[in-house]
Amino acid sequence: MTQRAPGSSLSLQSSMIRSVLTSPAAMWLKRYLRKAVWTIRGRRITNPPLPTDVRSILFVCHGNICRSPFAEHVARSYLTQAGLGAGAVKVQSAGFRASSDGRCPPEAVAAARLHAVDLRDHQPLALTTELLSGFDIVMGMEPAHLAELRRLWPGCNDRIFLLPLFELPPSTADAFERCHFVDPFGKASAEFERCYQRIDAAARALVTALRQGATD
Repeated sequence: MTQRAPGSSLSLQSSMIRSVLTSPAAMWLKRYLRKAVWTIRGRRITNPPLPTDVRSILFVCHGNICRSPFAEHVARSYLTQAGLGAGAVKVQSAGFRASSDGRCPPEAVAAARLHAVDLRDHQPLALTTELLSGFDIVMGMEPAHLAELRRLWPGCNDRIFLLPLFELPPSTADAFERCHFVDPFGKASAEFERCYQRIDAAARALVTALRQGATD
């Protein structure tokens, strides 16, 4: 009788486990559990009131090559349309783990182009406490960013916001996605396009809220 080598047996077991975990039924169960958890957890995540006189906004994400640079560009465009551009409101973006060698992936460049945004020459900027201190409000893309911002910028919770919560009207996203602009890095072009559509809607709503605050 032929015996399997130990390494071959372990490889087969790993393959079987991976097949089970990535099966349609397993993926459905994971999405269901995630939705259930965030249906409860998401209710506890809220934004503070916007300051009445915002002169600077910083958008942050992980590497400053996908989400935050796009948010920076579309927010600046909407601010200009609202008459708050031309230096009235400074807008910038940065990343927690940004590298000067990083570049926006082709999928990001292509998806941004659909919104008249050119990310080809974007240079990632690393987030520092010094940079943070120069902005009136800071916008994260997911709850984990809020926790990291609060750690880096203690005592400034009233200036830290979650951009997805500005998205209006409510999207078709589930309870998890409602609090997350999920990082599309490494995913298909369709994921970038969906993410950018949601960021665009949230940036537009944010600028509307800022404009209303400036006229109140």
